[in-house]
Amino acid sequence: MHYYEGSAKPVAKDQMRNRIRVLRAERDWTQEQLADKLGVSRQSVNSIENGKYDPGLPLAFKIARLFGLKIEDVFLWEGEKLPAGSRRTGRNSIRRLQ
Repeated sequence: MHYYEGSAKPVAKDQMRNRIRVLRAERDWTQEQLADKLGVSRQSVNSIENGKYDPGLPLAFKIARLFGLKIEDVFLWEGEKLPAGSRRTGRNSIRRLQ
């Protein structure tokens, strides 16, 4: 069974997942703070984090740039390998190694 990062909800194998919740937590940002930085609603951030909404390319690039990462280090297709320097820290999260 496949799990979406940050939740125990199973997902289809071809679904996109992301590291936004982890990246946001590493910076001690709330969803509201991230939303303000991106110019979107808190509900949009929540939907992206929970896999209910996949952002378009302009927003995906904006998110990646805000975190100082490449887009492929933030967004992954289910089943892809983790970015170099990352590891799973449990069933539901991915952490970037320092």
